[in-house]
Amino acid sequence: MNQLSKDGITGVVDLVESMHQRIYSLGGLLNQGDLNKTTGLTGLIYQSIRKTTQLSTHGVNLALQTFAPMLPFKVDDKKRTNWLSIMNGVIGDHLEQTDNPLAMDMSWHHRGQQLTPQQAAECCNRTPGKVLFLIHGLCMNDLQWSRQGHNHGQALAAEHNITTIYLRYNSGLAVYQNGHQLAAMMAEFVQALTDDKSIDVLCHSMGGLVLRSAMHVASMAAEEWLNKINKVIFLGTPHQGAVLEKTGNLIDYLISINPYSAPFAKLGHTRSHGIKNLRHGTVTKDHQIIQLPKQIKCYAFAASNAQNDANILHKKWIGDGLVTVHSALGHHKNPEHEINFPQQHQLIFKNINHMNLLSDRGVFNCIDQIINHSV
Repeated sequence: MNQLSKDGITGVVDLVESMHQRIYSLGGLLNQGDLNKTTGLTGLIYQSIRKTTQLSTHGVNLALQTFAPMLPFKVDDKKRTNWLSIMNGVIGDHLEQTDNPLAMDMSWHHRGQQLTPQQAAECCNRTPGKVLFLIHGLCMNDLQWSRQGHNHGQALAAEHNITTIYLRYNSGLAVYQNGHQLAAMMAEFVQALTDDKSIDVLCHSMGGLVLRSAMHVASMAAEEWLNKINKVIFLGTPHQGAVLEKTGNLIDYLISINPYSAPFAKLGHTRSHGIKNLRHGTVTKDHQIIQLPKQIKCYAFAASNAQNDANILHKKWIGDGLVTVHSALGHHKNPEHEINFPQQHQLIFKNINHMNLLSDRGVFNCIDQIINHSV
């Protein structure tokens, strides 16, 4: 937290100094120097503020490092976990780069307990039912699959003796980074899993991009775990990008072209790599267009706030408030960018928003049919 405070203070100082200099130089028209740095006495004052902030926070960091082993263990309660998940979604890449203790590590959970991949495999081996992985979306965590008194995973586990494993991850990291981590952990898991077990996966929003990235990694390395995946259901995954991130990127551009408002673009640019990846649904480091593995049955669920079929067709670009119907179904105006879900595996739900995909009974019934029947 101390590191985050320092970064916040120095960031605001940079922003204010940049505004100060741009206004002083009439938007840069009368000054050919650095538009973001002041000079003379003014510049010395800003520099002093930065130095003081760095020295004071460095001292606190040393103290925390000394006494950290003596601090009492904190219960990972739901409110704290939700708060950390939001922070990690917004600036999680920065938290990890600065070794901030608030950065979340990727972990697996079953019935409220954190497990290693090997422990998760042993848990699945002890039960006769199927295995279901659940991967959450941006700024969320494994606990938030429970919504309005319903949890798709818990309901499936209770009705069909399915073993559910929930993923928790830093959603602010680039999608490909989480994809590599998940692929490595899946390899460990499958190595300890009995041969008679197969895996189904339920993904919400960004979680679907993370899984697609992990499957691509496995495909490139011919990893065995990919052959254990049977069915994958994507709930509102922005395969072709999310509306809000595209809007955010446009606002960044409009702000940056005005010399007086350009410094404020820094605030928009501080959003995480994970969020920026949502602009086009990016799943690899080099922005490749990745298709779904042919041997895996994949299903795309799209939601629309529209209440009737006519509005869904007319307002596909609106979608569930965060992801358009076209994006969730993998559609693209360029056929080469299309994510090829079989037509019969594309489902649209009316009068449902992005988050209600986690609690709607009609959505659950379709998930149940797909996972527990030959659909």
